[in-house]
Amino acid sequence: MVLACRGCNRGAGGKFDRVPAERLLDRLHARNEFLIGSHHPLRETLVLQTGATEPVRRGFLRDFHAHAVRHLIHCWQPT
Repeated sequence: MVLACRGCNRGAGGKFDRVPAERLLDRLHARNEFLIGSHHPLRETLVLQTGATEPVRRGFLRDFHAHAVRHLIHCWQPT
């Protein structure tokens, strides 16, 4: 999941049915690692869904992104 404002989420040119640009993966990974390190309520869910260690979680995001690009083709990035 990539957070975005309402305008970016909806309508033509929005992220609704597009894959985030690869450069946004590092930001998503950093956000997830912060939540995991801060014992946020989402910590356990993030670890269970993406992996037990930082390298595994980074690989999960990269693999999932590559899979999505192969199927959806179109990428999205904020203006």
